[in-house]
Amino acid sequence: MMSVDIGDVGFVVDAEIIAQALGITAAQVQILMQSKAITSRCEKGVGADQGRWRLTFFHNNRAFRLT
Repeated sequence: MMSVDIGDVGFVVDAEIIAQALGITAAQVQILMQSKAITSRCEKGVGADQGRWRLTFFHNNRAFRLT
């Protein structure tokens, strides 16, 4: 099952979720992240968005955002 969880070291996002959004295979996700071809950003909400998080994954000219 595909999921997004908060683990001991931060957010854990199933590779299949990222793969589908970026148009690649799940097997490619780890390889591309290790080579820094996929980068990510994690932002913590403030003010009216306090308690919310935004995760963004970037690859080539694509971005995939989870809120």
